[in-house]
Amino acid sequence: MDDSTPEIAFEKLHRLHLLSKEFTEKAVKLGKIIIEEVDKSADQKTIKPKNMGGIAGGEKYAEQGIFFKFAIDLFKIYGGDEFAIKAAGLELQGLKCLLQTGIKGLHYPLMILIDYRGYRLIGKYPRQ
Repeated sequence: MDDSTPEIAFEKLHRLHLLSKEFTEKAVKLGKIIIEEVDKSADQKTIKPKNMGGIAGGEKYAEQGIFFKFAIDLFKIYGGDEFAIKAAGLELQGLKCLLQTGIKGLHYPLMILIDYRGYRLIGKYPRQ
C-alpha cells in the first residue's frame, strides 16, 4: 500500500498493527509449547523439529507459517547455550539496523524473541 494520503497511511499502519498483534499472540503460544517440550524426544513433541538446513541457530521448527529457531547450542558451535542465546539477540539487532536504513523497497519479516523458562526462541513471519 502506498501512503500518499494521511488516511491511506493510517490504514496501512492499522493493518500492520493488527498483523503484528496476531503474529505475536500466535508465536508466543507456539513458542511456549516448543520450549516446554525441550526435554521430550522429537517423536513425543507436539510441534516436531524440522531439518531445514544449516546448523547455526539450533533446532528449527515451522508451524502455522512461522519459522522458529530454538537458540540452543545443539551442534556445539557456540561454546554453550548462553552464546547461542546471545547470537539470537544479535539477529534481532541486525534486523533493527536494516530497518533504520530507511531504504525504500526492502521487505522485512516480522520477528520476535521469546524468552521463557531460561530459553530463547526466534520466531519469523513469513517463514524464510
